[in-house]
Amino acid sequence: MSRQNIIFAIFILIAFGLGVGAGALGLLWSTGGLETESAPISEVAPTLSLDDPPPTQNTSAFDDLNSRLDTISGQLDNLSTAVAAGAMAAATTDSAVEPTATPEAADSAAAGDAPERTLFRISQDDSQVRFIIDEVLAGNPNTVIAATNSVAGDIIVNFSDPSASQIGQIAINARTFVTDNEFRDDSIRGRILRSSDFEFITFAPTALEGLPSEPVEPGATLDFQIVGDLTVKGVTRPMTFDTTVTLVDATHIEGTARAQTRYPDFEITIRTPPLVSSVEEDVILEIDFVANAVTE
Repeated sequence: MSRQNIIFAIFILIAFGLGVGAGALGLLWSTGGLETESAPISEVAPTLSLDDPPPTQNTSAFDDLNSRLDTISGQLDNLSTAVAAGAMAAATTDSAVEPTATPEAADSAAAGDAPERTLFRISQDDSQVRFIIDEVLAGNPNTVIAATNSVAGDIIVNFSDPSASQIGQIAINARTFVTDNEFRDDSIRGRILRSSDFEFITFAPTALEGLPSEPVEPGATLDFQIVGDLTVKGVTRPMTFDTTVTLVDATHIEGTARAQTRYPDFEITIRTPPLVSSVEEDVILEIDFVANAVTE
């Protein structure tokens, strides 16, 4: 082989190597490096405990506290009056009388027999998180739905006082969103959400609004709002979810939550491919969840 042919072959090998390397890097950049979780999502979302202090604060907590203090004060006054009356009766009666339980005491004893608070954990197999966005594809309106069941979080339901219920941090794995198009999936995980650097989306609740303070029984449905901070791609913005939860029974709850936001608010840029002429800035966020009681 001549010297010129050898040099030409070397150039071809170098070009081939550069092409393969660039293709591999491009694939990693496009898909976010991985399409699966690098760690179990349950390790990301902090779990609640019935012994921990509440992670959420109810906006009407002080009003409830004042109301309860007034109630306790009235009960103490009634108790003092009852004690004084009992002492006078004992002093003027030769035989002892067996005390009779008051209706308030009976109600208190009955309430004590029922579980006041229960810890529920989201079931990934039965839950789904979605974001919904509209685009114009090939000149026609099109709605894109990206979904995943890689979601984790805990809920403590206070059956005696729903307004004192708690919700822990919710975590979602951004690498697992799937649409009806594989190329779109790669773009969402890689260029849009940059899931190689920001694998998890989190929502940290700060308040529960609209929950009643009266006791509820299994089978009840509650409508309220969850206020908190949503973090996507390292950017945090306040978010409020309209929520409905059904207390199916003492060990099982189901619910939905929905909010609307704008992806530019999270410093997200969407570069449209040739067939997509435009993408709406508004995004709908939804979750359908099932949570089961934690028994251990």
